[in-house]
Amino acid sequence: MRHIIVLLLLAAAAAPLGADGAPPIVVPLAAGPAPQADGAIGEAEYRGLYADAATGIAVHWQADSARLHCGLVSPGRGWLAIGFGSSGMNGSVMAFALAGRDGKWSVEEHAGKAFYRHARAGSQRLSGAAGLSGGRTVMEFSIPLALGSGKVISADAALPFILAFHKDRTAGGKHSKRSSGTMVLEPGVKP
Repeated sequence: MRHIIVLLLLAAAAAPLGADGAPPIVVPLAAGPAPQADGAIGEAEYRGLYADAATGIAVHWQADSARLHCGLVSPGRGWLAIGFGSSGMNGSVMAFALAGRDGKWSVEEHAGKAFYRHARAGSQRLSGAAGLSGGRTVMEFSIPLALGSGKVISADAALPFILAFHKDRTAGGKHSKRSSGTMVLEPGVKP
């Protein structure tokens, strides 16, 4: 385990800086079976973990040569989202966990628009599952490294991402908390 942490720290030091000048979060490469996007995050299911201090969202993730695999845990019981490709909603490709009127949870791909708006993407390129566990929203999904927006999650350039959740509304409503950062894949991943 120490070797993995040292390698990730070295990868972060060599990674391109994000737009804010801070080093990006390094998403580890994993060989072997991909995590199962079943809405229940196992103990060692993902190789990487990012705990976002601003929102309290935990992001478990790893990549293979074609897809990014993510598992998120919210501090709230409402909707949960992560977006890739922009430091705001406009232009981002987003994964949303939300519940319908029947209480059934789903994961949908949304396209971020201007003025804090988003809409369900016409083509759903992600697969996933979501639900409540221990009073917190949990979402797992897998999405291609080549995003629908034309941007690519890679080891060559830092890519902005956003996180947001609502404390108790399962669909709609402005976020309770949000944040943004940059990410880069561990060297060796080629989409």
